[in-house]
Amino acid sequence: KMQNKGPRSGEFKKLIKAIEAADPLTVKITLNEVNAGFLATLANPIAPAVIYPDGEAERQGGTLTKPVGTGPFEFVEWKKDSVIRLKKFAGYTVDDRPTSGFTGKRLALVDQVDFIPIRDSSVRAAALERGDVDVALSLTQQDVERYRGKADLTVSAKPGVSFADLRFGFKKGIFMNNQKLRQAVGYAIGKEEIVKAATFGLGKPAPAGIPVGTPYFGTVHANDPYATPNPEKAKQLLKEAGYKGEEIVLDSHLQPSIYPEIAVVLQAQMQAVGMNVRVRTLESAALQTTWNGGEFAFFLSGLSPRPDAEIYYCQFWQSTSTSTGYNNPEYDRLCRAARTTIKDEDRRKVFADLENLLRTDVPWIPLIYLAQVEGWRSQVRGWQHWSAGYARVWNVTLSK
Repeated sequence: KMQNKGPRSGEFKKLIKAIEAADPLTVKITLNEVNAGFLATLANPIAPAVIYPDGEAERQGGTLTKPVGTGPFEFVEWKKDSVIRLKKFAGYTVDDRPTSGFTGKRLALVDQVDFIPIRDSSVRAAALERGDVDVALSLTQQDVERYRGKADLTVSAKPGVSFADLRFGFKKGIFMNNQKLRQAVGYAIGKEEIVKAATFGLGKPAPAGIPVGTPYFGTVHANDPYATPNPEKAKQLLKEAGYKGEEIVLDSHLQPSIYPEIAVVLQAQMQAVGMNVRVRTLESAALQTTWNGGEFAFFLSGLSPRPDAEIYYCQFWQSTSTSTGYNNPEYDRLCRAARTTIKDEDRRKVFADLENLLRTDVPWIPLIYLAQVEGWRSQVRGWQHWSAGYARVWNVTLSK
């Protein structure tokens, strides 16, 4: 089913030749070709690949309304826009290895966990302050100061591994066939200023297309040529690009609210070097339509954590899968090499080459790591604030 249905079916269909049960405890997957990142692809927490008992979907009427899992909690119910409820799974076998990420020792120390969707961050913060919820995710930078020093709750911020990025359109618009104009944008941008203005200094500049601290981040990635704005170079490139002051529309997410804030800073920075930029914020449906159709000049978006560097660089940018219209044979060649190269040291070279090409051809620009802001009540014990931004409710208890 993961090859034929679901949001990632196209991805798996290209990768997998056959899936079979070798024995009751072993699944054998045969690939169409060597793929160094396949295990990372399976582990991707975004619409992950899972194993269900044969016929389970059919037994549930064709749609899985009661998920089957292997963790310390089991599914109870989902009420749309109200609650997802879990309870302790009595049949869970504890892994005694150290807790790390989604793995290792995971103890269910409470009987029930309710995930309550609250769209507005200010409403989430108010619910936390009143004690309506024990933990609140995705709070704002302002909440850190607002609740600093309160004895009954903690609001914590740390630079995340999700980052905002600027994506250029190659199906239409002024950037499509103008490398120098894209480079000019890179030199006009001040990432430190964006961090200060949009995250109150709680985020960090993103120097490369993969996060700092991930396995393939190296010297090339750390040395960002766009780390410091260079207005004079930007103006010179604008002149060489033949830019005459045409209006350029910058599309942005309306939510989360940090994206319009970043867009306004970007607009001011580009206007300072002579670019005529107008910001257009889009609701979710319009945003998805615009992105899927490639109907944009440039587009402010973001990347959440991915388990392998190849996914960061290639999922949205190789010609066979991008919505932007970007088509660079050398970029495609390097993406293929990233998938088919097995030796770690050889993959490092590929990802360094991809980063260098990214900076030269500029199909997209990594901007800043977004701050991960979470809050919890004083009775919550064992909560681990994770820069990846996922809620881990194991090893957590409530004091009385």
